[in-house]
Amino acid sequence: MAAPTIPPFPASLDREQDWRRRQRFLTGLETNFFKFPKSPISGYVLTCDANGVASWTPITVSTPVSVLDSIFTIADNLTLTKIAAFQCAGLPVGTSTFSFPPLAAAGTDTLAALGLAQTFSGTVTIAPTATDAKSLRVVGAPNSVSVNQLTFEVVDPDGVTSWGSWDQVMYQWNLGGAVVFWPTGVGITPSATFDFSSLSTSRVYTWPNLGAGTVVVRTIGYSNTGMTSSLASASLVGSALAIPWMISVYAVCTTAGTGSVDVNIGWTDNVGARLQTVVVLPLTSTGYINATIPIRVASGNITRSTTYTSTGTYALYIRATAI
Repeated sequence: MAAPTIPPFPASLDREQDWRRRQRFLTGLETNFFKFPKSPISGYVLTCDANGVASWTPITVSTPVSVLDSIFTIADNLTLTKIAAFQCAGLPVGTSTFSFPPLAAAGTDTLAALGLAQTFSGTVTIAPTATDAKSLRVVGAPNSVSVNQLTFEVVDPDGVTSWGSWDQVMYQWNLGGAVVFWPTGVGITPSATFDFSSLSTSRVYTWPNLGAGTVVVRTIGYSNTGMTSSLASASLVGSALAIPWMISVYAVCTTAGTGSVDVNIGWTDNVGARLQTVVVLPLTSTGYINATIPIRVASGNITRSTTYTSTGTYALYIRATAI
């Protein structure tokens, strides 16, 4: 016996059911818990108030839509298990605005992350404000930076560039240009400037191990060659520190003649002005003479001069060292 055949619904009934579904969608649907609004509108999102009444809200700047960070994630379109989430717990109360970095042209770039190792392929510019003296800070263990791995370039408002890098092997900074130190605070005078622009070859300056206490190191010099006349009195050390000094003189007769030349050092101690002839260089034959004297400065300048009573040629080298 053949199974009975169930006749299809009349076409008119299918049209009626379809019409009823459309009507419920267009006019809204209400349940015991939630009321759906009618007709979705392009550019609007569906929101719900505390009473369970839904409405279509326009997405405009004047009416921002807030979404809880606990329910908002972005999944990769190819691998749905790759998910990006946002966490606002660390933000202060209020609206925090984060701007995307300006790109030179439309394209793809990567945002930096605080906790990840990353490489910046472009130049990173830090522009401090007038009150921000700590614009760049690197914190880490002593061995966290390799040889020349940390490098930087600083351009001042006049366009003058300074550079530097950290040498982990030597535990030293390699700095370019002049280096300025402020003992009482950055930008607060007085300051000490170390200028290495006159070096013609590499030099190593070793700090003397003179024990505990304050060490004052100051060396100032004068040199001249091809001299055939007296040297007028002039400052060797201007506004010299009121401490003991060691003055070294080296004089050379480079072309023989007649007579001699006296090399004089002047200063002011606790009693008054002093003037001492440190060496007398004969100019009757080529040769040299040297001497070192200790002096005690109370105030004023340390001066140097020569008295020339001859026809020969001489060279002069003087060095003043604070002790």
